[in-house]
Amino acid sequence: MKDVFKQIDFLQAALSVESLNHFIYTLDKVELQADEILVSAYQNADSIVIILKGIVGVSTVFEGNEFVIERLTTGAIINSRNFFMEDLVYVNMRCLTQVTFQQLTRDKFEYICGEHDRFMEQTQKYTMKVMQRNRRFYLDYKVSKPTIK
Repeated sequence: MKDVFKQIDFLQAALSVESLNHFIYTLDKVELQADEILVSAYQNADSIVIILKGIVGVSTVFEGNEFVIERLTTGAIINSRNFFMEDLVYVNMRCLTQVTFQQLTRDKFEYICGEHDRFMEQTQKYTMKVMQRNRRFYLDYKVSKPTIK
């Protein structure tokens, strides 16, 4: 699980081992059934989601039909940039199977910032860096890269 968190840009420099452990255990574990909506287009990115199990379809509507762009599975990270910019999500994400995921909500994020000064400092630096680029992330997800051992 720690390898997945290392893919989230702001966490790379922000967390000590102690803070990372606190961060991991603060996340909420959620389960949704097949066909439930995980993220709706044009809603605020109010949480960061990490898929633990299942398949999520990333889709958009084209000429009145839903078109699946990609399928996300275990280890995929959703909204890791738009969350900090308090931007909208621009695609729909629907559970294609039963999905279990962990999420960092805004409330939990603020709690962690209050507990770990370095985390808050690094997060503010990251947010400024992202906002200075002044661009939107229409497809804000990262696909986990499998490792061969």
